[in-house]
Amino acid sequence: PISKILGRYNPIHWTMANGTNVTFVLEAEGANISYTSFKTDTGDFLNTSTSHIGTAGVYLVKLRAKNKVSKASRSITLIIQVDVTEVEFKTWTTTSDYGSNIPGFGSDNNIFPCEYPVNFTAAPNRGTNLTYWWRFDDNNEQNTSEAFITHKFAEGVSKYWTNVTVFNLVSSVTRMFLLKTEKSIMEIGRASC
Repeated sequence: PISKILGRYNPIHWTMANGTNVTFVLEAEGANISYTSFKTDTGDFLNTSTSHIGTAGVYLVKLRAKNKVSKASRSITLIIQVDVTEVEFKTWTTTSDYGSNIPGFGSDNNIFPCEYPVNFTAAPNRGTNLTYWWRFDDNNEQNTSEAFITHKFAEGVSKYWTNVTVFNLVSSVTRMFLLKTEKSIMEIGRASC
C-alpha cells in the first residue's frame, strides 16, 4: 500500500518497459480520479494525480494498458489519511476529597492524590485512523485506538512523566505531561492528653 495525506498533491508514477501504440486507462474504485489515456513507444512513464480524491479512505487504483497485440494491468492500494499536527493533553481526577473530574491541583493542575487512578485524554486537532501510544514513567505503556485512558500510579509521593504519541500512517505528534502524586489526608483524630 502507498500512504498519502489528504489535501496534498499525491502523484502516482507508473513506468512501462516496453510497448508500441499503447493506450492507458486509469481508474480508482470509490473515487473520481483523474486519468490520462495516450499512446507511447517504449520507456515512457505515466504520471497521474490523485488530487480529485476528496475523502480519506482506502482506494484500489488500477492502471490498464492495451495495444493491438497485448494487454497488461497493475493495481496498488492507495491509503489517503488526514495528518495530525497538534495534540492537546488533558488530565483529571477519578476521585478526591474535593470531587471527581477535577483537572488536577496546584498552579499547574498537575498534582493528584496517589490513592486513586488518573484520567488522561489526548485531543488531536485532526487526523484519521489514529492510534494512541501511552507511555507512563512507571514502565507501563499501552497502544489503543481510544483517546482516553485511566492509569493508577504507585501510592506515594512522586513525579511521573506521561507521554502520548498520536499517530497514523502519515504523521505523528508526541506530548508530555509531568504529573505529581501526593498522599491524601487520612484519619485525623483527637490525640490523648
